[in-house]
Amino acid sequence: MDRRTVRRRESRTIRDLEKTMTLGKKLKVLLRDRRATVVAEKAGIHPNTLNNYVNHGNIPPSNVALLLARILCVDASWLIDETQDFPAIPCKNPMLPTLPITSQTVAA
Repeated sequence: MDRRTVRRRESRTIRDLEKTMTLGKKLKVLLRDRRATVVAEKAGIHPNTLNNYVNHGNIPPSNVALLLARILCVDASWLIDETQDFPAIPCKNPMLPTLPITSQTVAA
């Protein structure tokens, strides 16, 4: 194998790595239509922490990643897995506003 072939193969793998959808890139796209401060508040984290996940490649703890996935209505495994690209897999149990359950609520 000559040097040119090796360089071509290396450049292909670098290009493939650049195409991966990191958690930060996915969050950036998902947050386009939402206010990051509201999402951070719902997740119980500081807005700067969310900014670090989006822009600086910091990885959230698993409990925060699960909360973010529920808040953004996407599947948590899709959000974490860098090999999966868009479209996002919708979550099965989106985070809904918690309402007190009463007998009147059930009857309605």
